[in-house]
Amino acid sequence: MTVWSAVAVQDGPVGLLKRDVATGRVAHAYVFAGAAGRVPLDAAVSFAAALVCEKGGCGECAVCTRVFHRAHPDVEVIEPAGMQLLVDQVRDAVRASSRRPVAAARRVIIVEGADRMNPTAQNAFLKALEEPPPSTTIVLLAPSPEALLDTVRSRCREVTFRTPRPDEVASLLVAQGIEPDEARRSARLGGDVQRASTLATDDEARTLRSELVARIVTPLRDGGDALEAAEWLSGKARELRDRVVVDDDSLKDWLKESARVAAERKRREQRRAEQDALEASVDDIASVLRDLLVAYRDPEGVVMNEDARADIVARARGLRPGAEARILAGLGEIEQSRRRLRSNANVLLTLESIFLALYRNLN
Repeated sequence: MTVWSAVAVQDGPVGLLKRDVATGRVAHAYVFAGAAGRVPLDAAVSFAAALVCEKGGCGECAVCTRVFHRAHPDVEVIEPAGMQLLVDQVRDAVRASSRRPVAAARRVIIVEGADRMNPTAQNAFLKALEEPPPSTTIVLLAPSPEALLDTVRSRCREVTFRTPRPDEVASLLVAQGIEPDEARRSARLGGDVQRASTLATDDEARTLRSELVARIVTPLRDGGDALEAAEWLSGKARELRDRVVVDDDSLKDWLKESARVAAERKRREQRRAEQDALEASVDDIASVLRDLLVAYRDPEGVVMNEDARADIVARARGLRPGAEARILAGLGEIEQSRRRLRSNANVLLTLESIFLALYRNLN
């Protein structure tokens, strides 16, 4: 076991990072591109552990343990405050990058959602990239690197990850103790590793997904139905947010946080839980629309939501002529709503627009 054992996909990118650590040819900045979710984040944290561990990432020492618990003073993870990285957060990251390490030979700054920085925030980040301290390495997680300014992207070494195939995700879940049939089902429905793992292990997540699929498959009677569905989903996301507890007594001695900092960390974790639930729900809604499109064209076609096949086929048969164009229009509106959520738009209003789009396009 080493720090790299935590990364689900062990091909090209991991080998490149291992070589950088082994040879000491570590760039001052990296962009992890090509895939979202747990794989690039796990790789970034593992890379950070390998850089600050005296044994190159043994995975067993206190240093590695602290990095994986987000409790090492020289490894900082900057997370979006909401659906977008704010300018103030970027300035905090720039200041952090200029500080000397306190416990290791190197400081590592990991920036999640770097492709969600607006141009103003990216320009603020250029200072850290143009004048990098030799003891600091910055890792930008940017699934869509084309969203980065050329001046930012050109100053980073780009490492491209790929989304794990469903069979790879299923194998990872089986290795974690999930029953094979459930692992395959969760991998098919979940897509990325984190979502699949949640579906495989969390009864409430599975129940929420089933209820959401049923609501999409059942025709909305009017606009009021659409608004009620939006309120229901918004409430479910808030419930998930409010259930998050991050008061881990085992970390208190390491973190040495003030009450204010601890409260902010909890709020950050709660926001992340709500955002993850909303992102997953948008994915689930889109998956049903794609299945309806498949079933409209061919009732025997392969659908993602196999458990709801009968209802999906029945709904597709009841759609009016020209439904194909309307379903595609609905998918386009859902993607626009996803972008608004990532830009910190009002959650309830955005969900209302999604369900009203479903009402317009599927009735």
